[in-house]
Amino acid sequence: DLRLSGFLLPGHVCVILGHAPFRFLPEKYGLPGVIAGFEPDQILLGLAEIVRQHEQGAPALRSVYGTAVKKEGNTKALGLLEEVFRHRDAPWRGIGTIPDSGLGLRKAYESFDAEKRFSLSLLPGAPPAGCRCGEVLTGKIIPPECPLFRSACTPLSPVGPCMVSGEGTCGAYFRFYKGDRS
Repeated sequence: DLRLSGFLLPGHVCVILGHAPFRFLPEKYGLPGVIAGFEPDQILLGLAEIVRQHEQGAPALRSVYGTAVKKEGNTKALGLLEEVFRHRDAPWRGIGTIPDSGLGLRKAYESFDAEKRFSLSLLPGAPPAGCRCGEVLTGKIIPPECPLFRSACTPLSPVGPCMVSGEGTCGAYFRFYKGDRS
C-alpha cells in the first residue's frame, strides 16, 4: 500500500539464521531486505539502504549489521534448531497468522511442550481496543497517529506490543520523538 516498500530485518535473529530465511523477499516479491541492529545508527543505515535499492530498482538482501551476521548464520545453532524444532503457523502481533513462520517442538521433544502437556490451546490474539500496532508495524501510520500513544500507552504501562520494549517502534518513538508531546 506504500510508495516505498522494504523490510528492515532483525540483526539479532540473523546472527543465528543468516540470510537464507529472507532471500525470498527480493527473489519472490522484488522487495529490498536489509539486516540491521536496533541502535538508531543501524536503523538509519538500514532505511537508507532500502531507499538506495528502491531508487536503483535493484531489490536485494543486504546486511548493514557489520561482521556479526554471516550469510550462512551460526551453523551449530542452526543444527540444534533443526533437531529440536519444526515449522508451524504462527500468529504475529498486529499482523495475523503467517504460515510456517513459527516453531513447534518435534515429536521427540513433545514431553516438554506445554501446549500438549497441559492441554492448552493458543487463543487468537486480538489487539487491545484502540491499539494500532499492526498499522505501525506495516508502516501505514507512525506511532503518534495511534490515539493511545503517550496517553494510555507508555513504556511503563504498554497497551500494545509496539511499546513493550525500547526497541519496539512505539518505545523508540516515545524516547526520541520530538514532535507534539500532548
